[in-house]
Amino acid sequence: MGLDQYGLRCESRYIRDILAPLVASSGGSILNEATIYTLDALYFDLRATSMSLEMLRFSRIEKALMVIAKDGSDWPHQTVVQAEELIQQWEDKLGPLTNLRADLWGVGGRLEGIRKIRSWRDGLRDRDEEIEEKSSWSIEGLVDPSRAYVTGHLGFEIGSWWIKPAAAFRDGIIDNTTHGITTDRKEAYAVVITDNREFGTRKPGVIGYRASPKDPGVTKLMRTLITRNPVRVLRTAKLVSTWAPAAGVRYDGLHRVVSYGVHLAPAHNGVEETMTYSFELERSQSQHSMTKAMIHPTADEMDDWKDYQFARAMSRGDDVLSLLFGERLEEGVTTYEEHGLRKLSSDSGYFSRRTSRQSSSGV
Repeated sequence: MGLDQYGLRCESRYIRDILAPLVASSGGSILNEATIYTLDALYFDLRATSMSLEMLRFSRIEKALMVIAKDGSDWPHQTVVQAEELIQQWEDKLGPLTNLRADLWGVGGRLEGIRKIRSWRDGLRDRDEEIEEKSSWSIEGLVDPSRAYVTGHLGFEIGSWWIKPAAAFRDGIIDNTTHGITTDRKEAYAVVITDNREFGTRKPGVIGYRASPKDPGVTKLMRTLITRNPVRVLRTAKLVSTWAPAAGVRYDGLHRVVSYGVHLAPAHNGVEETMTYSFELERSQSQHSMTKAMIHPTADEMDDWKDYQFARAMSRGDDVLSLLFGERLEEGVTTYEEHGLRKLSSDSGYFSRRTSRQSSSGV
């Protein structure tokens, strides 16, 4: 019986995220008889699967087999042989698979509908990381921020992961705030924690959150102490914390405000005195633990992150008012197609599509 793309992705993650680290640290002898039997059963199912490039791009199962079959592999010999045979079979049918990449901007891709808008100044100063961070993002189609103005998980699983906050906004777990707190006129519903905004509390299950003094959602987050409604907490890779994801943005579950403090920071180095706001957020126990969240980003999610970083680097030489993946390439740089990346046309509809909505929530 063959496997569908979702089953293939599960098997790929099993090999790359669970088995591969064990074999790398302890050798192939760590795999018991039951595990070998499971891999043999998987190989049987893979032979029965009519594989396509689309299924491989989605699942990354070929990358899982390449981990097993790589030179110097410590995996059991017969397991390696079967992986090599399947890779050869697929390459005979579909062509070379080494540089196969997912279409991040295609239908179902992690960045579907998301485009970066760059100005004249961005084009001149795009090597400045600080300027790069403040660039705007366009979400194709009419995106309603109010989808995020609901308490609870909203159907998102613990560990849900995105390359950019703009993608999380597109999917509806947060709104398009330029700060950190998702809120309407009544209450706060989500918090995106980044940079140095998390601090320890020495209380089990409780984290500290230092809100931006410019965040208009601060008072609404305070109000949840009274309503006792939890907020969704997302962390970014730029967060200075042991809980931060290795890349991108991750949903870490529901937390409830149990206390907050307001402090006046004295003037320092010419900066006027300002109010600072700190919150203690207790993680709800009636949900999956952080162990489930910390699995993410998985190996295939990291594949997409690396592809995005590569694509981002490739866009550094674009012309004035160009968009990510514009028509121009820097001298000496190979084509997008050689790297398996989909090239966008020069007119992606950012300036003509009236239903597009800009979001500055990218980090």
